[in-house]
Formats: sequence, C-alpha cells, structure tokens
Amino acid sequence: MTHPTYTQQALSHYSLTCTKKEYQLAKEFCQSMGVVIPELISLRRGQVIGIVTIVDCKFSQVASGWGMAGQYHWHLENPREIIPIPYIGRLGIFEVPDDLVMEVAA
Repeated sequence: MTHPTYTQQALSHYSLTCTKKEYQLAKEFCQSMGVVIPELISLRRGQVIGIVTIVDCKFSQVASGWGMAGQYHWHLENPREIIPIPYIGRLGIFEVPDDLVMEVAA
C-alpha cells in the first residue's frame, strides 16, 4: 500500500529556551552520529533560522537515522539557512504570518 506524497514549505525556528539537560541530550545524540553542534551559549535562540521542504512525516517506535525512538520522523529536503529573523514561537508546530513566509521564501 502506498500513502499520499505531499510537500510543504516550513520555517525552521530555534526556541528561545533550552535547558542544559535538553541541550546535553541533543549534543550526545548528534555526537553519536559524528555531528558536532555549537555550544549552547552561541546558538541563535528565539529566531527563524531557515526554510525547509517537508516531504513526509511518520511516527516510529524505533530510532532510524536522525529520528529518535518514540518520536515523529520528518523527511525534509532542500534546507536553506536564512539571515536570522527574531520571532517568538510556541511549542510544537505553529502558524506564522504569511508576510513572514514570503519574506523568508524570497
């Protein structure tokens, strides 16, 4: 059985808050895959930092690639970094004004 394919543009937002424990878990996860991330103090927080194409999303009980066990695994393509734009976000997926999307996508 096949499932429908869709694509959607999404902005990448880095949260204003991040606990040391959350950062440490993410750092260890990235290091296990050979990826080094910047120190917590130097991360661009509370900003839209990029745009990406969402191709698919599936929930998985097992880890796979970048996806952690018991989480949604997003299939993303064409990530593009932008000049950071300060923006207060919310937990999870949230809507942003159309003019912000147009500014970033231009």
